[in-house]
Amino acid sequence: MRNKITANLLRGVAALVVALPLHGNAADIAKPSLLVPVTVAASSGGIAGQRFVGLNVCRPTIGEGRLSAAVVSGATQFTADADAIFTGIVPSTLGTSDNSYIIEFTSGAYVGLIKKISSISGRTATVVGTLPALDDKTTFLLRKDWTLGSLFGATASEVAAKGLTAGASGGSATRIGVLNASGVIAYYFYKNSTSQGGVGWRSAATRTDGVDRQHIQVGTGSGFAVQNGNISPLNFNLAGEARPTRNIVSLDSQFTFVANPQNRSVTIADLLGSTIVGGKLKSDFVGASSSGSADEVTVIDGTVSRKYFFNTRAVSGVPINKWRLSVLPL
Repeated sequence: MRNKITANLLRGVAALVVALPLHGNAADIAKPSLLVPVTVAASSGGIAGQRFVGLNVCRPTIGEGRLSAAVVSGATQFTADADAIFTGIVPSTLGTSDNSYIIEFTSGAYVGLIKKISSISGRTATVVGTLPALDDKTTFLLRKDWTLGSLFGATASEVAAKGLTAGASGGSATRIGVLNASGVIAYYFYKNSTSQGGVGWRSAATRTDGVDRQHIQVGTGSGFAVQNGNISPLNFNLAGEARPTRNIVSLDSQFTFVANPQNRSVTIADLLGSTIVGGKLKSDFVGASSSGSADEVTVIDGTVSRKYFFNTRAVSGVPINKWRLSVLPL
């Protein structure tokens, strides 16, 4: 299947890392904490300042475990080797409660792969999408995934403390954009007016429906968009555990945001590769002679987004083998 990935090649600078080693069980060991400052440009000429932010900080580790048996490629389940790892956990992927759980694999060929958990039965977890081939004893971390409320605050005071602006409508508030499975960025804001739908996280498109959106999932290792409608720049911080591994993106739907895992500006070639072997780059991206047959990446820069693909078309017998704009492939 042809995949579409949305990325931004700029990431906030990691400001603080503090590690506190403790002795005891693996799940009791504190992980390094990370504070990432984010700045979004001011609104200008009636156009909101916009930025895509990669999300590479995590919620606290709940537990650490290992697989009790190898997993074959294409499987949807794995089994942990300890009974206690999933005790009391009831996952939900509906966005209606703070029960969105993720697994991050921390050893083997797929170090850094994050999968959402859809259900648990005893020591066996079912994931969203499919799993690659995993060796017996592959280690993993168990966490809750981010939601709007856990990442940005669930009350007006928490939202303000994070540095975001609440408002009676999306036009006067900080808007957070989350990519849905259809490739559409849905925007949300913290509504501070008790009238027309009440106080809390609301959809910018349906702010008066009264539906609480604080549990909308914001995927770890993915990211979100921010729109700033104020005439002053917006500054806020992301805080959480530092990820201990690289970032492997699981394309469980046709569209996904991808966080730049590096603390510097990079190019598409840096992140995804520039040498093609067997039709694929080092990142497993598929190249082709046209954008319609290749994997496609959309780079967001401010309010402008551009689509690119790795063009393998031959011109006068010589393959291009370069990243090209989808609309200007040559």
